Amino acid sequence: ARIVFSLKNKGAIVPFHHQHLLARMIKGILGDGMDSDLTNLGNYHFSGLKGQTKVIRAGLQFFSNRVTLVFATSQTDFLFYFLQQLFAHEQLELGALRLHPLFVEEELPQGLKEKTKYVCLSPLVVVRADFNDSEGKQFIHPEEESFSELLNQVTAERMQAAGLVSFPPLRISPDIAYLRKIQDSQKKFARIYTVFENDVPYEVRGYTLPLSIEAPLEVHQFLYDQGIGLYTQLGFGMLDLVQLVGERKTAPLWPESFGMALSGR
Repeated sequence: ARIVFSLKNKGAIVPFHHQHLLARMIKGILGDGMDSDLTNLGNYHFSGLKGQTKVIRAGLQFFSNRVTLVFATSQTDFLFYFLQQLFAHEQLELGALRLHPLFVEEELPQGLKEKTKYVCLSPLVVVRADFNDSEGKQFIHPEEESFSELLNQVTAERMQAAGLVSFPPLRISPDIAYLRKIQDSQKKFARIYTVFENDVPYEVRGYTLPLSIEAPLEVHQFLYDQGIGLYTQLGFGMLDLVQLVGERKTAPLWPESFGMALSGR
C-alpha cells in the first residue's frame, strides 16, 4: 500500500536514514488500537519516506507538498487495522516533519517471474548485529559468494518461520555495472545504519543496489511482500521491480474503498 501524506512544513529535515523514526511511529500507531492480537502481529515492512528532497549536512530536506510511504503486509486484516489507526490521527510528527494522512493506493498485482530484477527501496542487511560487537558493521562485497550465502540463509530461516516449505537456494546476481558506476563516481552503495531493538541501538551495514534473483515464484512473492534480509520489520530490505519504477499501476484503497489486497502492497 502506498500511503500519501501532505507535508505541512515544507523544508523540514529528517536524518538521511530515518527508518528508526518510521518504525517508532508505526509501532505507536499500532499501539493506539485495542486489538492486541493484531497490534502484536508484526508481519509487515516499509520503505523510507519518498518525496522531493535535497541532501544537506543535517540530513534530508523535504520540499514536496506530498510524501509517500510504502507499507507492505501479506495479511489484509492487519493492513485494514493499521490504516484505521493511522487515519484516526489528524497529524503525525516524524522528526521535524508534520504529516497529515491523505489517502492510500493499492499496488496492483505485479508480474513476478522466476528471474526478476529488483531495486532496493530501503537498505538490505545481511549480518545481524549484537550488543557491543562490530560484527554487524562488516563490509561484504555483493560480488562475494558469502553475500549470497548469507541472504539465502536468512531467507530460508524467515520462510520457515512463516510456515512455508523450503526451496532450492536463490541465485542472486548484483548489478555489476551499477556497482562499478557508483564506485567510479566515489559514491556509496553501503552505509552504516542504526537499528533499535527493544530501544537498544545497534549498528548494521546496509546495502542499496539493484540485483537479480532467480527463484521459484513463491519465493519471489514472499520477498516482494515481506522484504529481503534482516530487520525487515524495522524498515530494511524492501524491494521493488526495476521495470515498474515510474510505471506503477495502482488503485484507490483508502478512504474511498477497502478491497482485498492481492499483492500485499
